[in-house]
Parts: sequence; C-alpha cells; structure tokens
Amino acid sequence: MAVSRNVSPAMHFPSHEQKQALLEQVLRIADQRLASAAAKEARAFITHYYDQVDPEDMANRDPEDLYGAALAHLAVTAAAEEDYWNQEIAGHPAVQVQDGAAILDLNALARVHPAVIRRLIRRAVEIARGDLRRLTFDQVEAVAALAAGEKG
Repeated sequence: MAVSRNVSPAMHFPSHEQKQALLEQVLRIADQRLASAAAKEARAFITHYYDQVDPEDMANRDPEDLYGAALAHLAVTAAAEEDYWNQEIAGHPAVQVQDGAAILDLNALARVHPAVIRRLIRRAVEIARGDLRRLTFDQVEAVAALAAGEKG
C-alpha cells in the first residue's frame, strides 16, 4: 500500500532574504517602542537572538510575536544578571553604611574590576537615594573617575 505525502516538489521554503525582511520589521518595532539607547541594545540582542534561527522557523510568524519572544528572553537574561550582581556585591567591604549614608571605601574600590566598581557605586547610590531611577551610566562613570583620582 502506497502512502501519499503532502510534499510537493514545488513546495516553497522561505529564503534568507525573507527572513531578513521579517527581522527588519521586528527591529523597526524595537525602534518605535523603545528609547534610543534601549532600542540600540534591543536591536543587537534581537539580531543575535534570531541569527541562528532557520528561515522556515520564522516563516508565517507575526513580527509582533517575534519581538515579544525576543524581549521576553532579554528580560529573563537581564533579571538573571541583575540577581548575579546583587549577590556578588552584597556585603562587599567597599560599600559601608553609617547613619543611613553610603560610604565608599576607595582602597577597596581600587582593588576590584571596573565592572564591579560600577556596580558598587550603583549600590551606594541606591542606599543613599532609595532607588536607581534616572541614574545614568555617565554619572556612575563620573563617580568612578572621582574615586580613582588622588583626591577621590
């Protein structure tokens, strides 16, 4: 008994160009919905996220769904990294709390990696202000530069 298959020799599979066109739609959504710095980061992540996906796996998918899937994964990744850093800097001797004020120990800061310095500065600001809203990378870098100076 012969089994018929629903595969036609003329069956069309999506091309790499079609995948790229769909990816461009997803990237435009990121540009429209996110602030410029966040959009830049999201674009890089989305591009990397879908880089190894076969075109046929993206075919017939709505760009909104692809955007949502990538951003959900980005959010999970960012949360995991934030959890890691919070554990890494918890109780670090470079940030001390005295009378509700955060004090940075410049000698302890000088002995750690610049990425850790930035996280410790962020922690000190969070203790002092209660949150990190509106704290910019440039502000953190300015504090790091002051801390590294002879008169920190």
